[in-house]
Amino acid sequence: MPSVASFMMPACKCVTACPEDKLRSVVDSLVNEKIGCVVVVDTLSRKAVGIITKQDVNRYFLSEFSEEFFQFVSSRATPPQIPLDTPVSEVMSTNLHPARPDMHRDDAAELLQREKIHHAIVVGEDGKFVGKIQNYRSDDAPPVSLPAWPYNRETGWTKFGAKSGNGK
Repeated sequence: MPSVASFMMPACKCVTACPEDKLRSVVDSLVNEKIGCVVVVDTLSRKAVGIITKQDVNRYFLSEFSEEFFQFVSSRATPPQIPLDTPVSEVMSTNLHPARPDMHRDDAAELLQREKIHHAIVVGEDGKFVGKIQNYRSDDAPPVSLPAWPYNRETGWTKFGAKSGNGK
């Protein structure tokens, strides 16, 4: 049975931040490390308390400031910005949808699809952050090709209609 533990990125390889870290450091990590998210972890408990994705940052600027953004585009004024010294805890998403290391790959794919998210944290039995999964391929991502994600274990078909494996 392919479990989340077999393809998750372990916590030791994930880029993390503390709630009191500044937004500047997270944005720098997103850009310089060429990653899609930074997991915010409480230093003492080692539990994930939030996540910030590139998409979150883009969405915040485009929805929160949409009128001002379009005025900026037309007038070439200085765009509105979240101060880069803002603590991460003020802008992170706290609506986490955790996976477990023993969760079946298909159930993890269903979680990502159902919640319409690209990244999910993985927590151990004690609730501590042990890794993350994502729904797209990268060098450290699941050893599953895009057409095989998500995979329907009953039929052996992917949601894209390609036959993949024997359905088990």
